[in-house]
Amino acid sequence: MAQTPYEILGVSRTATLDEVKKAYRKLAKEWHPDKHKGDKSAEEKFKSINNAYEVLSDPQKRQQYDQFGTTGNFGGGPAGAGGGFGQAGFDFSQYGFGDIFENFFSGGGPAGTGRQAQGQDLEMSLRINFEEACFGTDKDIVLTRLTACDHCHGSGGEPGSKVETCSTCQGTGLERRAQNTILGQIVTSQTCHTCHGSGQTYSQRCTECQGEGRKRKQESMTIHVPAGIDNGESLRMRGYGEVGKFGKNPGDLYIHIQVMPSKEFSRDHFDILSQTSIPISTAVLGGTVKIDTIHGETNLKIPAGTQSHTVFKLKDKGIHSASGKHGNHLTTAEITIPTKLSHEEKTLFQNLAEFENAPKKKGIFG
Repeated sequence: MAQTPYEILGVSRTATLDEVKKAYRKLAKEWHPDKHKGDKSAEEKFKSINNAYEVLSDPQKRQQYDQFGTTGNFGGGPAGAGGGFGQAGFDFSQYGFGDIFENFFSGGGPAGTGRQAQGQDLEMSLRINFEEACFGTDKDIVLTRLTACDHCHGSGGEPGSKVETCSTCQGTGLERRAQNTILGQIVTSQTCHTCHGSGQTYSQRCTECQGEGRKRKQESMTIHVPAGIDNGESLRMRGYGEVGKFGKNPGDLYIHIQVMPSKEFSRDHFDILSQTSIPISTAVLGGTVKIDTIHGETNLKIPAGTQSHTVFKLKDKGIHSASGKHGNHLTTAEITIPTKLSHEEKTLFQNLAEFENAPKKKGIFG
């Protein structure tokens, strides 16, 4: 039985968007392809996690799934009629209706014509540094993919050649097949394998793409990485995958983000974490120290009597995400104990020790 998007992300049907995002981040990091190189099952798991998140993070798609049990395109690219979770992996073959019903549910009927020409999705990894992840960046990438043939403009026919009605489907774009069942004869329709649903062919195939309507090409492009993206998250660029036959219906490009660690900072969602060294005298007496944030240097007021591991919060000094959320900067105090003392410093500490160890004066009652 196929899993629902809720089961894939491990959340309840009443889960909030924040709970969905939290579950997605955790699973995306756990099943990222870079952690399971060569493991096809892990790769498929990662894809299903992304697909489930796409459904549950979009209010419209989530409502559609909750109401009908399908989004129409869940589970590995756009689907035709009946695609998505709604199939629940049901096997009709044991009843002798496998071919018939699979045509309906897999998009093999008239509504599924677009699916036959759908291009492949592409995936790639992109490495960025910590600062770029915090503030966003534009990156130049080189992508090799199938694009519409420049010579025939995706038609598959040699320019100037004659357009003809497909002899296989007689111009309907569909091949009809009759099959006898216990319920009688059932006629099903499938996309024509000759014209791929267009209903037309050419008297001469394109000499550049051999009638495919597409050619492999290397392209340079600039992509925008939004502020606040985290390690293991993915960008989806619609229409930047490979085109289908005749240059139609391109797939999508999934860019998996790898964020390099910072020497100074770490992060928890949109909050920035750091450690700040505080002189022992400042910790005891109070004062002000300068600390570095991702937005630059700032002053931090230290109250008298500050202990090690005290956490200070600098409001809105964290990541300012593309969605408008502002994180904070949380810095943990680390009291600095000097290892080398001057003569004067040593004398001061000795005097302090003598004061602390001196017997306390007793009151009148003992």
